[in-house]
Amino acid sequence: MKHPETYRTLERKVLDLINLTDEEMVFLTVALTAYKENMSWERFSDLVAGRVNPLVAAAGGRVNEAVWGHPLFQAARDMEDRLGLRQGMLAPEEGCNPDADPFEDQWLPAAPAAQSKGVTVAGLHRAIKRGQVIARPAKPGGRRIVVSANSLRAWTPDPVRQSARKGAAVAV
Repeated sequence: MKHPETYRTLERKVLDLINLTDEEMVFLTVALTAYKENMSWERFSDLVAGRVNPLVAAAGGRVNEAVWGHPLFQAARDMEDRLGLRQGMLAPEEGCNPDADPFEDQWLPAAPAAQSKGVTVAGLHRAIKRGQVIARPAKPGGRRIVVSANSLRAWTPDPVRQSARKGAAVAV
């Protein structure tokens, strides 16, 4: 399996999986396999919150704030919700599409990505630095970046910040 770089949750939150460790990637692969094989929702829940999850194991078997906030745990929990929906254990919320591939994403060059949001490339780079947009090198070791289309869609530039950068007066 190609190393997934992003994950889009049912709530349309885009998770950055680029920096998962090898151990975390192994767990993600285990969880994804169990998900694809339609493991029972209860067993999958135990898998996500159990010690086989390296995040939970490192936290002494507990799901603490650090575990809960980690993109790996959030992706696994989202797969758990998708299984619950598929198996009739959970009711879908309006606009929820559990059949959409959460790993599907496209990568866009920075300049067209910035232009599509009406910001400068420097403004896009600041959003990346703040963690609001996910980016990676276009080529391993390269300096040019590409941006996750999913994370770009989820990002709403702050009009006050954009106006301030352009030196325009802002009506409040």
